[in-house]
Amino acid sequence: MTHPTLVRIAKPTAAALRSAAGFTLVEVLLVVAILGILAGVVVVSTRGRIPSTQISAARMSIQGLDTAIRTYEIDNGILPNALDNLMTKSSEMNWNGPYVNSLNDPWGNKFNYSREGTGFKIASTFFYEFEPCEPGSYEYRVEFVGALSYGKIRDYEDFLSGLGHKVLTKNLNLNMSFGKVRWRPFGRGSGQIVTSPGGYNKEILIIEKKADGESFEVHSNYDDLIAYYQSIRGMYVALLSIVVAFWALRFFASIGSIPYAVLAIAMVLLLIPIVLYSRRISMYKRLGMTNE
Repeated sequence: MTHPTLVRIAKPTAAALRSAAGFTLVEVLLVVAILGILAGVVVVSTRGRIPSTQISAARMSIQGLDTAIRTYEIDNGILPNALDNLMTKSSEMNWNGPYVNSLNDPWGNKFNYSREGTGFKIASTFFYEFEPCEPGSYEYRVEFVGALSYGKIRDYEDFLSGLGHKVLTKNLNLNMSFGKVRWRPFGRGSGQIVTSPGGYNKEILIIEKKADGESFEVHSNYDDLIAYYQSIRGMYVALLSIVVAFWALRFFASIGSIPYAVLAIAMVLLLIPIVLYSRRISMYKRLGMTNE
């Protein structure tokens, strides 16, 4: 089932330019850069003046529409063809509306709604592309594979594809330059070294499966689950080690200018997932021992 989505597109107005006769290229570029900065400041200032009450009201309206659409589906067995079906009875036998009091946002614009479901088509570096499908047609799993070598990632993709799943790769960062070699201390074996082209920018797998009622598990046993969550925990441990190193340099050698408060917050934020994944790993270890 899909939910209504509200989209706002702001189109900036172009400023009138004076004649630049006699200006050098550097001067013209400098003026353009200043105008761009000023335009950004104006846009940010304008957005900041939107009353918080209207923003809160818009969120509540969206939540109300979500509840109304779910209630409509329960009563009639199908999703509404349009938002107007929530207000006015058409050919439904079990219509018990109106389900909402208004279909407009706090600014007087009508909410947009689409009954069609969507499935993944492309997952690029910066964008996702979807294609229409029936609601509930697909199930998804997201898998972190940044600790594996590129060869093992390819083998895993082939294994999932052989099961009939569609597999898309996604990056964890936005650096798309070629010829890079990186060390990943949280990697396993040859997965500690990653290159581009190779496993760099292919750290996440998005796995799509048709919703056929069959079980959708991408890990075969508890040992597999433990190794998977250990790799994720290892990534956070490596990041925490870096932050601790910065703190040590700052405290013992007075090197660096990062405030202690920022380093402390970073350490706490990294410790939280480490603790959570450690508890999950312990749980699967106990379950594995119980099954044995």
